[in-house]
Amino acid sequence: MLLDKPGLLTHEHPNPIMATRPALTRISRRLVKPILPELPKRQPSKAGALDNGASSRTVESSNLGKQPSWRSKLQPEEYCSYRDPTIPVPEQLEYARRFFAKSKHSPVHLWTTNLFRKIPESDIPEVVFMGRSNVGKSSVINMLVGEDICYTSATPGRTQTMNAFGIGGTKGGETKINIIDSPGYGKASRPEWGHELMKYLSKRQQYVGSRFRFNSNCGILLTIPNLDRLRRVFLIIECKAGVKNSDKEVLSILREFTVPHQIIVSKADNFLTEGRAGNQESHRTASLKQFRQIISRIRKEVTPTLEEGIPPLGHILACSNRIRIGEGHNKHPLGIDALQWSILQAAGFDYQPSQTLHPQ
Repeated sequence: MLLDKPGLLTHEHPNPIMATRPALTRISRRLVKPILPELPKRQPSKAGALDNGASSRTVESSNLGKQPSWRSKLQPEEYCSYRDPTIPVPEQLEYARRFFAKSKHSPVHLWTTNLFRKIPESDIPEVVFMGRSNVGKSSVINMLVGEDICYTSATPGRTQTMNAFGIGGTKGGETKINIIDSPGYGKASRPEWGHELMKYLSKRQQYVGSRFRFNSNCGILLTIPNLDRLRRVFLIIECKAGVKNSDKEVLSILREFTVPHQIIVSKADNFLTEGRAGNQESHRTASLKQFRQIISRIRKEVTPTLEEGIPPLGHILACSNRIRIGEGHNKHPLGIDALQWSILQAAGFDYQPSQTLHPQ
């Protein structure tokens, strides 16, 4: 035995176990090596060869990942609710995207205030975005202008002032449309915000003077009264939350002041989900059907009786920043071009397809 060897129990090796450890390690290596022979190395597979179907599944999954999502091909008439045949054609939507395209002169911040009396006078058409706190007003405006010009937060009540942004400006010229971001109502809101906003809605509609146009046929200068500054209020309703009592109160105020208003459904991605890879068509059909039912329910809740006043404009638009329409560098958020076109219609900058594509 190893312990019987001379010199192992001397003063140089007081511990026999520690003294025999190197020898035991060498014996273990000699015993184990013959029992566990070295496995042959795996040969690399040839190009194009399949390895038990694993490579085919990898190729299929990679090709599936490259396929565009069904949501990227949606058209406005599929997820928006139009009540008349004036659905924008692709040429008009392209015109709207170019009108709102980001440049050195658009968008621009015009003013910020929490008091109506401090809002500067202007004859530029204005549209206002309203909605409950944390419904996504600032996010919608950022999508419209293609820039994070409004501060966004998951905390309700972050927008505490009215903020105006100019769109369609050119070098040396004024902006063509003013977009107003307003404080949210409901949770985390303050009564004074509502008071100032009510002043804006009731007094901003006054006529701002006249403009002149020369009629070459009769050779005289015509005086044409300008339209109201406030052209339209876009009331944003989250599709998952639906219409709340605070939304109904605001709708009642808009009817009282006879302000033209339109419903925008935000966060449509909560229902227009991607679905599984192998069941795209059936999932697409079910998602769109469910979303249309939600739009129909919202329309029913926001439509007043004849005695209550004027209803919202017929079109209910939907949008989402998490769904991108198009391919390559031409992708844009879901529903934003349809909303841009609606703003152009409200401000008087819409056009027929036979006209030029560049804003005048």
